[in-house]
Amino acid sequence: MTKPITLRVHVANPQGQPVADAQVSGELTMKVMDMGTTKLNFAPTGNGEYEAQVKSLDMSGPWSLAVDAKQGSAEAKQTFDVNVFD
Repeated sequence: MTKPITLRVHVANPQGQPVADAQVSGELTMKVMDMGTTKLNFAPTGNGEYEAQVKSLDMSGPWSLAVDAKQGSAEAKQTFDVNVFD
């Protein structure tokens, strides 16, 4: 797992419109083993899309990505399943 990984998320408001100026962060944890927590800061790439880079992960398998998006006083959190393969 020495290859870099790019994680992408799309942030939209309740009406489904892209949110371009949110602060988006995340935490990546392995589901089946304690591999610690990888903290992420997502950068905007346009049209409500945000990306974060992970240099490498110690193990393939099922991971959990918890994302927190904030814009002013509005905040949303969501958790995603991420499967990492060799």
